[in-house]
Amino acid sequence: MMSGLIAPSLSVFLQCEAKATSSNTAAWLSFASTLIWQVLIIYCLLSYRTALYELFQRLSKLKVAGVEGEFQPQSIDAKPLPSNASVEIKNIGPDGFFTIDGVRQLVIGSGLLQSDEHVTETLLLFRTAKQRTWLISTTKSMICILDDAKTRKSGRLIQWRQPITDIKDVRARVGRESGAPVLDIGRAKGWLYSTALHPDPQELEEKIRSLIPAGTS
Repeated sequence: MMSGLIAPSLSVFLQCEAKATSSNTAAWLSFASTLIWQVLIIYCLLSYRTALYELFQRLSKLKVAGVEGEFQPQSIDAKPLPSNASVEIKNIGPDGFFTIDGVRQLVIGSGLLQSDEHVTETLLLFRTAKQRTWLISTTKSMICILDDAKTRKSGRLIQWRQPITDIKDVRARVGRESGAPVLDIGRAKGWLYSTALHPDPQELEEKIRSLIPAGTS
């Protein structure tokens, strides 16, 4: 009789033990699976950290409604406007930036032009919600204007001026550190341009070369 009682009890015990073992095994398998995925993710992050960093840099500069998120720093050669230069309200557009006529007047009134030198062409190079960069060609030089709140306040809108005869090379490229589209124009290196305005780098290069009067480069 005793053996009859022991047998069912042992059977129940073994069944409980089997269930417990199965439950523990499932828990360990789940833990191991999670751990393996975590290790794989960490491995991938470490292995591709450079590529991921570059990707995040590019994603942070995505265009919003065609406006790019880059910011053009001022040149150390920025020229202040003369103290007697006046900025007329009509030269400021409704967006708060200088109009095309406004940037031409800035150059004309800058005191940088020679008596026989005059403005010939203007090109909007870079445009964001906070900045505009213009190239202005004259009969003798090329001038860069950076229009933003800081340069308007300081009067240092004219960033550089180069004699046209000194501009031997114009090259559009991708910035090594920023990954942004930039231009090298003579000795002026790494100036941002907007791909929304100039989607084809070669066409942009040709546009800038066309600003240089024939026979002077």
